[in-house]
Amino acid sequence: MRFPKTTADEFTAYLYFGAITPMETSGVPTTGVHYMKFLMKKTDATLCYDVSPQDCQSYKLLGACRRYGQYCQKACDKCDEAPSAKSDCEFPDNYQGQWQHQDEKESYTFDITPKYIYAKELGNFTCKSKHFENQKYKLISVFNNGCRPRYTCMEFSKANDNVLRYHISHSKSSDEPIHRLCQFENDPAPLNDKIRSKMMRNLITKSANKVPVACGIRDLTKLKTTYKQDQECVGYVGDWNPADCKTQENQLFVRLTTSDQCSVEVQNNSQDFTCLARFAADSKSVMLITEDQKSPGKYMCWVLTNDTTNTDWKHGQILYQMASPQCDEETRIDVFHGKKPKSTYYLYDKQVSRPCWSSSHPEYTGNATSKTNSTQTKGKATGAAEKLVGLKLAMVLLSVTNICSIVL
Repeated sequence: MRFPKTTADEFTAYLYFGAITPMETSGVPTTGVHYMKFLMKKTDATLCYDVSPQDCQSYKLLGACRRYGQYCQKACDKCDEAPSAKSDCEFPDNYQGQWQHQDEKESYTFDITPKYIYAKELGNFTCKSKHFENQKYKLISVFNNGCRPRYTCMEFSKANDNVLRYHISHSKSSDEPIHRLCQFENDPAPLNDKIRSKMMRNLITKSANKVPVACGIRDLTKLKTTYKQDQECVGYVGDWNPADCKTQENQLFVRLTTSDQCSVEVQNNSQDFTCLARFAADSKSVMLITEDQKSPGKYMCWVLTNDTTNTDWKHGQILYQMASPQCDEETRIDVFHGKKPKSTYYLYDKQVSRPCWSSSHPEYTGNATSKTNSTQTKGKATGAAEKLVGLKLAMVLLSVTNICSIVL
């Protein structure tokens, strides 16, 4: 569509049905280009308005305001019933603050105050009402560009102080009851917007004082994973830090060892994460939200499940590492139906250990050695050395004795 940069109260717009756009300043296309011409008229952007001023005047004369008053507020003298842009509710204290929505390609900041939500990319929202039994809020957005006010619903669920989960509905121009407004659906093609969705999305606090939580994957569990070109790697995952030789329950360590099948790009691969939230996805799965220790501000979601349906894995749980912190109760099912996670780790639940490695430990060449084994080896070496010293001393004494005998 083409319309003037500067518009008066009335202006002309052209919609072209093709890839060719006329260059003439008038906007009128050349012969052979199919188009539609629109005569546009700006309307009053106030909260009290008539959807169709001409029709509303007719309805008023016909005495039909009782039926059409919702759509003809100005003509039917119902402006006192129109909603205002003033806030009529407040958000809880533990929702307030700055929150980040991070996806694979996009990132948004939500600034939640007691009565308003500000998001540069999405607009501003005023709290109008709250559902009587859950955390669903009716919001209104008012514009100064000629657009009508829009009503939106948001629902929240607090995972913990680090993560706030939320829904956002499609906006509507009419003021509808909150139960009808709060319908959450995935955005259809071709837009496929990632903000509006059927399932809840995850907001990460932008506070510098995040409080880590227990990851829940104890010690180091052996794993198998597959990378590009079906290259198979083995390694470990858990809350046991082999470098410090101790448990760090709010940390998640991923260590991949080398093997003939493992590509060079993932050999000696180590990943360290801080767990920010852990909550149930369903009866068989839990979700983890983590922050990459090597790239602060980069978040991921993990799904740990013991449901191995549609797989050949029989040795334990499966851990899916997603590319962003956006995962939900249906992520496991989505993976089964073709959604590709960043990585998939197949866990050997019965092969759990607490190895202790130095920075130059041969584990990275595939030879694991525990602290206990190292101590035993050291003990054997010390004993052998002591025996060797004793043997040398005996030989020296024997030599001295022989010399003394010859002299005498």
